[in-house]
Amino acid sequence: MNNKLLFLLLYFVLSSLKIGGCEVICVKWVLNTVQTVQVDLNSLESSK
Repeated sequence: MNNKLLFLLLYFVLSSLKIGGCEVICVKWVLNTVQTVQVDLNSLESSK
């Protein structure tokens, strides 16, 4: 997955949710999602 794309997605999510305290939750959620996606991609590639 393209890191620039992930960065833009993260930036978009944060800029659209500029509510006090929400940023931390959103960042954690996005990071968890990214890690999950990367694990899924890794398992897909290793199963080929």
